[in-house]
Amino acid sequence: MNAPKKRRSSIGRPTQIMDPDEDGDMNDDVPFLFVMEVPSSCDEELKNFHETLFGVMEKKNIQPKHISRSEVLSVQKSTADIYVLPQFEGPEFEHLMSKGCKVVGPFVVDRCMKANTRLPKWRHPIYALTMKGAVVCFSGLTKRKKAMLSDMVRHLGGQVSNDLHDKVTVLIAKNCDTNFPKYTESAKLKIPILREDWITDSWKEVVEQLSDTTVTNAETYDQYRVPLFKDMVITVSGLKLDERSNAGRMIEMGRGTFAPEMSKATCTHLITDKNSGDKFKRYAATRRKKIKFF
Repeated sequence: MNAPKKRRSSIGRPTQIMDPDEDGDMNDDVPFLFVMEVPSSCDEELKNFHETLFGVMEKKNIQPKHISRSEVLSVQKSTADIYVLPQFEGPEFEHLMSKGCKVVGPFVVDRCMKANTRLPKWRHPIYALTMKGAVVCFSGLTKRKKAMLSDMVRHLGGQVSNDLHDKVTVLIAKNCDTNFPKYTESAKLKIPILREDWITDSWKEVVEQLSDTTVTNAETYDQYRVPLFKDMVITVSGLKLDERSNAGRMIEMGRGTFAPEMSKATCTHLITDKNSGDKFKRYAATRRKKIKFF
């Protein structure tokens, strides 16, 4: 199925969520907003939300059009038309992506109608806008994991940057590793350094809980900050008994592991007040660990 030929619209200005032309005015020929039927496998709450949204669009004189799943699979090329899909998975979604069609989720349409704003102009699919305004950078992740998380960020209305700069709003990192320049620079710029589950949990909140709550705020960031000593096994040397105890508590509060005895196989950091002593000599002899003195 090719997208229908454009006709002179009878709805004009009320289509406030659709894209204007370059001069900021609506064209005489406006894109169609196709709303795909909800698969029977979908959650009942999502079905109700999708159907209710269609009714609201009709009341606002947007004139959406129902489109069956088989008709979606018959689309042959990309046009200015927009397809509203209840899920960003399955053969229908993959087919529209292969044709370069513009796809949005129901939460995008709902939020834009409530705010009386136009749909995003980005060509990549956007399911919700809970990460709108976020510019996310990654450090220390595998290419596969980064690609998966990048798709989620874009699907939630955020942007991804390969480079770290002052416009970046969040750095996703596995741990606080000063061997990674992006981590140290983010710390200097006071950019929030978060765990990857900030992204995965945000995606689940939308697709599973149907939540359209914005997640780009300090309160949410505080829940996902990377613990300072995550993945670190730390031992100490040359400290008094009370200092050792305090250091151990601080390390454990930072999600690290405090090791009273040093093991060359597992220890990652040594805290000492001097470059001497048995632990220092054994640690330095490995020539594999970066030693920091505090």
